[in-house]
Amino acid sequence: MSDRIALDDLTSDQLDQLYADLDRYEEVVGELNETNTGLARRAARAEAAVARARALHRRNEHTGDCEHCSARDYPNYAVPHPCDTVRALGEPAPAATEATDLEITARVLSALHRVAQDTVTRVINLHEQWVKAGPPPLGVPLARWWDTRLAELHNAIQPADQTTEK
Repeated sequence: MSDRIALDDLTSDQLDQLYADLDRYEEVVGELNETNTGLARRAARAEAAVARARALHRRNEHTGDCEHCSARDYPNYAVPHPCDTVRALGEPAPAATEATDLEITARVLSALHRVAQDTVTRVINLHEQWVKAGPPPLGVPLARWWDTRLAELHNAIQPADQTTEK
């Protein structure tokens, strides 16, 4: 059994809670976007530093040694390439999985935010349509009028392409 509230039982307080949740999710997505931007900048700086280090520790085409390390290795002057620095640059950084997890979390929350925002937009549009339509016309049974409105609200909250049989 689902924990979903039946559409007939949805109260204004519960709708307010949904809006509050949406606001909270928007705030979290914003924070994650800021964090993701900061991580992207840090990653770009790190990649640039790695590229500079690789260029500095290049292989001498005549001797096969690391030019940078061999120049500093007195009295031997011969450090085979790849040197310790180049080998260390080839190993994965231990914090790389944390950025990946954060990236995945940001994408999931962003998708959830889009879905929630689309639902809220559909409900707001339906509300505006109902306000424009006004009260039920004379002679229409009130129960039937409400049933139509509830079906419209249900379709706005959970469109036909999202419903699943359980």
